[in-house]
Amino acid sequence: MDLHQDTANITERNSDGTFTTKITQNITLTDAHDGLMIKCDASYPVSGGGIKMSDSNVTLSVSYGPKNTSAVVSPSGSLSAGQSVTLSCSSRAKPPVQHFTWFRHSSQGPVKVTEGQNYTFNICEEEEYYCVASNQHGNGSSSDIRLQITDAPWSPSITVSGDQTETEVVTITCSAVTPCPLAPPKLTWNLHQDTANITERNSDGTFTTKIRQNLTLTDAHDGLMIKCNASYPVSGGGFKMSDNIVTLSVSYGPKNTSAVVSPSGSLSAGQSVTLSCSSRAKPPVQHFTWFRNSSQVPVNVSEGQTYTFNICEEEKYYCVASNQLGNGSSSCINLEITDAPWSPSITVSGDQTETEVVTITCSAVTPCPLAPPKLTWDLHQDSANITERNSDGTFTTKITQNITLTDAHDGLMIKCNASYPVSGGGIKMSDSNVTLSVSYGPKNTSAVVSPSGSLSAGQSVTLSCSSRAKPPVQHFTWFRHSSQGPVNVTEEGQTYTFNIYVPWIPSIKVSGGQTETEVVTVTCSAVTPCPLAPPKLTWDLQQDTANITESVSKGTSKITQNITLTDGHDGKIIKCSAAYPVTGAVRTTESNITLNVTYGPKNTSAVVSPSGSLSAGQSVTLSCSSRAKPPVQHFTWFRNSSQGPVNVSKEQAYRFNFTEDGEYYCEALNTLGNEISPTISLKSITGQSGSAQSPREEMVQYGEIDFSKLSPKEVPKIEEEGTIYSQVTMSLSKATEEETIHYGETEFSNLSPKEVPKTEQEETVYSQVQVSKPADTTMGHDETLHANVKK
Repeated sequence: MDLHQDTANITERNSDGTFTTKITQNITLTDAHDGLMIKCDASYPVSGGGIKMSDSNVTLSVSYGPKNTSAVVSPSGSLSAGQSVTLSCSSRAKPPVQHFTWFRHSSQGPVKVTEGQNYTFNICEEEEYYCVASNQHGNGSSSDIRLQITDAPWSPSITVSGDQTETEVVTITCSAVTPCPLAPPKLTWNLHQDTANITERNSDGTFTTKIRQNLTLTDAHDGLMIKCNASYPVSGGGFKMSDNIVTLSVSYGPKNTSAVVSPSGSLSAGQSVTLSCSSRAKPPVQHFTWFRNSSQVPVNVSEGQTYTFNICEEEKYYCVASNQLGNGSSSCINLEITDAPWSPSITVSGDQTETEVVTITCSAVTPCPLAPPKLTWDLHQDSANITERNSDGTFTTKITQNITLTDAHDGLMIKCNASYPVSGGGIKMSDSNVTLSVSYGPKNTSAVVSPSGSLSAGQSVTLSCSSRAKPPVQHFTWFRHSSQGPVNVTEEGQTYTFNIYVPWIPSIKVSGGQTETEVVTVTCSAVTPCPLAPPKLTWDLQQDTANITESVSKGTSKITQNITLTDGHDGKIIKCSAAYPVTGAVRTTESNITLNVTYGPKNTSAVVSPSGSLSAGQSVTLSCSSRAKPPVQHFTWFRNSSQGPVNVSKEQAYRFNFTEDGEYYCEALNTLGNEISPTISLKSITGQSGSAQSPREEMVQYGEIDFSKLSPKEVPKIEEEGTIYSQVTMSLSKATEEETIHYGETEFSNLSPKEVPKTEQEETVYSQVQVSKPADTTMGHDETLHANVKK
């Protein structure tokens, strides 16, 4: 396996009695692992001390958030005011980036300007932009791009006359310096676009171009951003643009005044309710006043934004909000009373800190001590209900429980139910709940390193500490183990960044094209920070290759070797190790590459199916195979004749009906060469001499017999008694007592044809006999029978 080579091999017994050998390794994935091919080799020992090998591989597909996010501007360099620019964002992610978002820096912080990978606009002032790329695994931000403007035109100015108060009529004017009154700037804004541009001569002889508009202010104009653009014509028919923005700040009386009640819904007599009033106003509301409707006139019941009281009867309430510009009234709230039961209350005594013992009490108003409510909760259900008399003469029913707090109790919601008996034998229920907020010391403290995996000498690493605590962790301290004990290595901090010494990984390169017969140079090189103590390079090529240390300025050690490539080198893994001397020890790293050698066709061979002697008219298939890289592109079949080879087919498999004896061979071809297979000979069945025998006196000898179901019409006719067939199809008839077939030893079994062992005796006459039985036979359900005949 091409992961850490010190992984232990473990052989385990399976449930079915077989055994499996395994090696395992844990990996913390990063985006660098995406596409990593993991290859595992299995070496099986065989008799005689050798081994047989096999391997398999898998390629990792790692998903990760955006990396290397960057932004570019087109055109680059200095820009002119009003010029069109395009910002483009790019990022590497898997799955690909789903969202690109562009931001502009402002004095109030980053401002989102658009969505999309590209952002095209006309530049008006010098600003800084950046983009954020995101997918479901995270996001990444680019560096800032600063857009610089040269020879920017004058920015227009916007003035608002009068007091910015609702109902006031104000005049809004946008004006721009006009250096050339014959070619004044064109002013536009986001008010009415039919506003006329007017160029006026100033008292100092200069000119100004203006547009004006009158507005009757309302609260809707508050916060309205008025933007005015000035387009200055320039030589060549273009123009330069500038703009300015002013935001209206309109004062107005209370708007959208509303009142709400808490709790909402039906209420119980004597229940505490809170009425809250809200209103939108500028300046903010200075006074809130609550009124209760009565049969005579509204009654002022409270001053303030909220009004809390115990409800005694069904009534209607409303509030009035006011500031120096006016007032506004809410709609009425109708409070309805039902005979709903009182909700229980839950209290927790003591400090909610781990290890503290607190008392949790659920209590409910008890109007009738002879029929008190039944209290239950999601703590221990055997808590006793106790009814107590209060100092004011009322009664309260309670259940209590003591709990020793742990961090697991933080966020625990305790729910208590009160069941009040009512006339008629029923009950009415109410409930309440409280959530515990338990403080506790740090839990599940852990440390991680970034980047993970193998490190290089001098590489910067960051250790990060995390812990669960409430309140959050206030101090983190890092320690390093040493022979003298733990050593404090940094000031308190959640992260610790430093440079670590780890040896460099060697690099392997192969020169030239990897094609058979090519001579290539294989080089293994390693960074050599100290030329006086260079790393020792070794590999699985010839070990007598000289180590060559280059000059200090280059700082590299190398070993090289020339190889004349053959197809046997394809897939060969070259492994190189670098042993760096350090004080009192050696640190070793390694790397490897796999050769990918292309070659022409090899081991070209031809086979015939069926094999053995053939009968005239029989269907024959010749198949050609060859090993090549790239794979064989063309197969060609030839038949030897008295005039020389004759091209008979251009397919990998050549199918035809056999008519006469002949010799055939095939040729395999790819871009790197060709190869011819050995010749195969096809021969027809020969006759035998001797007197004819009746069918029941014939001696039949078999190597393998395959009985398969065929209909009688498929049985070929025997032309002459002396003819012997390589395959005979016959129908099974009822045997007579006189019919005798002689066998040396016959063993019948229900095996598939491929499982029937072959006999090696040359006396086998029939290689396969197929028998189909008629309907009147006594054989069981349809099945294939095979016979193994031994002489």
